[in-house]
Formats: sequence, structure tokens, C-alpha cells
Amino acid sequence: TGTTTSDMLFMQGRKTYSMYNTPFGNILVGIYTTKLEIEAYDNLCTIEIEYEIEINDKANGKNMIKINVLEAKKDE
Repeated sequence: TGTTTSDMLFMQGRKTYSMYNTPFGNILVGIYTTKLEIEAYDNLCTIEIEYEIEINDKANGKNMIKINVLEAKKDE
């Protein structure tokens, strides 16, 4: 937990912007999504995102996120 907030929108091949809000002020963040893949299986969904990030219009790095969502087993 903390006092910083941010929303990030990933759209493949596009640059989106958001504000990173901190107690010391706001920072403009640019996100250029180079890869966005979503694969769904019977009980598993995999999301893979690769993106370049800019802070105040200056290149800051390349990142990758991989999320696996597994369906919870239901009690019978």
C-alpha cells in the first residue's frame, strides 16, 4: 500500500499516456505496447505484455509482464 496511484492502458502498436500520481507531484508516463497476447484454454488464461515506458517524454526502459489466470476448482 502507499500513496502513489497509476493506471496503465496497453494497446498493441499504440502509445498511451497516464499520470503517475505521487504526494510530491504527478509524472507523465507514456506506454508503447510492442506485444499483447492473450491465450485462453479450458481452465487457464495467459496474458503476455511487452512495452516500452517513457517518463516525462524520455525513454526509461523496456518491460515484460506475464500473467497466468487459473480457474479455481469448484466444490462438487
